[in-house]
Amino acid sequence: MDLLHSIMEGHPPLARWLLPGKPIAANSSSCVGGGGGGGDTSTTSSKKLNQPARAPPSRKQPSRAVKKDALDRDGQPGARSKASSTTAISSRCDAGERPVIARVSSSPEAVSRSSSLYEPMSHPSTPLASANMTGPLTRHSSSERDTADPVGQIKQKVAAAPMLPLSTKLSVQTTCVVVPPKSQWAQFVAIKKNHMKPNIKRPPYPHISLVAPFVEHKSFGEASTLLRQRLASVEPFRVGIRSFHLFKNAANTTLYLKPEELDGENRLRTLHDACSSIIPASCWQAARLKLGAYDPHIGVGFFKSHQEACQLQQHYQQQWQPISFTVKEVYFLVRFDSNAPWQFANFVSLGKSETQPDIEMGQTTRL
Repeated sequence: MDLLHSIMEGHPPLARWLLPGKPIAANSSSCVGGGGGGGDTSTTSSKKLNQPARAPPSRKQPSRAVKKDALDRDGQPGARSKASSTTAISSRCDAGERPVIARVSSSPEAVSRSSSLYEPMSHPSTPLASANMTGPLTRHSSSERDTADPVGQIKQKVAAAPMLPLSTKLSVQTTCVVVPPKSQWAQFVAIKKNHMKPNIKRPPYPHISLVAPFVEHKSFGEASTLLRQRLASVEPFRVGIRSFHLFKNAANTTLYLKPEELDGENRLRTLHDACSSIIPASCWQAARLKLGAYDPHIGVGFFKSHQEACQLQQHYQQQWQPISFTVKEVYFLVRFDSNAPWQFANFVSLGKSETQPDIEMGQTTRL
């Protein structure tokens, strides 16, 4: 008992744990093992006394949020002082308490930030955060709704300019073009037949593409009716062909002739926009295509060597005889085989009056 008493006096935390609420005096005695069996009891007591002091188990476990670094609203760790954490743990050990392995932040702001994580948050850009929930609801006029709703504006424009049905499909077997009269094709064909793409076997012909691919052949009738309404305000105009240019692509070079508008500017672009406007945007998306920047041209050569293209550009420019023609209509072409020539299937006149096309329907692009 004297040994136990001396140990308890040297370790106040152990005494408080064994005999809570009872001070240990010099003459007091304490029975740890109970009554008889002194030998076994003393051995067991000695083993218990040699073990490190442990705090009684607590029913309330420390919060998991305390074990993590405090986070601010942006999800970044809050300020944490390593020295303050060490000091806090050491003071607990000196007091005889079982240290809690937790990172204690010395910044009170970090603690307040961590507690705010559990508060409901609202983003300033959301309607609930920016709207005045206590104010009355107002009913806007139709004009105000149209101004605030760009989709409404688009729907109005679509309704004002009828388009083909949404079920319309595009086809690589059709195209919408402008072509010069067949009497002027010889110069173009003489150059283009020697510099065609290797995978193209059909006969060459001069053309300015407006929309390609175009709508399916079965939709030509409805497409021509809609396009006639749009082109009624576009008067015929003249185009001149006299200069060669080059498109420098990533892996090849294209030799082409640049059409020059002699009666104004952007007439060809107007035709392109009108022909494209009859096709719903969903049709382009379904075909995984999109309309890019339009640059009207007449392609006459495909070259893998840019140097060769430059040499032939100068050569053909010296031999070229400038031509001009009047654009009076646009043509719808169709082909029923990949190697077959294109066939003129339909046309739409420019201006208010119907014109007689330079090329009869049913003819092909074979010269």
